[in-house]
Amino acid sequence: MLQCSGDYRSRSITAGNPGDIDVQGRAPAALDEGSQHVIGVLMVNNSVTWYLDGTELATYDVLSPLRMDGVLAIGAQRGLRYVATSWRVWSLDSTTVSTTVSSTDTGTTSGGTSEGPLSELGVGDLIYNPDLAQPGSIPSGLSQPIAALYLAGGQVGMYNRESSAILPFEGVQASDYYAEVVFGTRACDDASLVGVIWRAAGEFGSYYAFGMQCDGSYRAWLETPDGPSEPFVSGEVSQPPVPDTGAHSLGVYVKGDTAWLYYDDTVLGSFTDSALTEGGAGLLLQSDPETEKRMDIVTVSLTVAEAR
Repeated sequence: MLQCSGDYRSRSITAGNPGDIDVQGRAPAALDEGSQHVIGVLMVNNSVTWYLDGTELATYDVLSPLRMDGVLAIGAQRGLRYVATSWRVWSLDSTTVSTTVSSTDTGTTSGGTSEGPLSELGVGDLIYNPDLAQPGSIPSGLSQPIAALYLAGGQVGMYNRESSAILPFEGVQASDYYAEVVFGTRACDDASLVGVIWRAAGEFGSYYAFGMQCDGSYRAWLETPDGPSEPFVSGEVSQPPVPDTGAHSLGVYVKGDTAWLYYDDTVLGSFTDSALTEGGAGLLLQSDPETEKRMDIVTVSLTVAEAR
């Protein structure tokens, strides 16, 4: 229970009778009228952790839990009016993504064939390859632009909290490289999009992007403060990354002024442009502009390697 003053406490209730308080304290700030917040609880066996806006408030053990499973609910005491904008529950021991795809499988998923420079030239040293089995390897929490929660099996659940959100790949600043994300979708609408960003300038004010929508439509474009350019390449795939279809890979091989676009080990197209010559890389998630449905994915690997 969290009060507007910022005070919180947790206790069990049995047959309508409240038990002893398990934990209590005060959040860093009060809940002002009109403010927006994210409340979360992580339950692993007997351990419970409460979060507010991505910050851990308290962790405690339920020594004699009454139930090992059950329903979840949200509520408020009489007199408090609130609007719930999102309600998400993530399982920590099951996902829709095959765990046979590892972070070392740069440029390949389940035995497909590649074309273009990825197969002809390959890649060099890894520039970015976080261990997704290790919490802290990427920014996590429910208050980030891309909310991220570490799951079992070296996977990370992610969704965009803003209509368009970016997860920068820390430490990437180069000209020629191959950037790839291996992912599976859990929830999306037709125009919800997952994409790879490369040669991002400054604080990602300008960048190239290659995005795939849940309806199978894809496009590559240049994003600037003036907005997106007309697509350099666009089209539609026959096997879109809809939920329950396993893992998919989305990658970009950029060398010189040319970028090759890969989806599930197949080159969808390439284009040449010289507006941006070097920069960072990242993951892009966008909501369907009509339904505002967010892109909810499970990420298996995030990889950037030198281009040869």
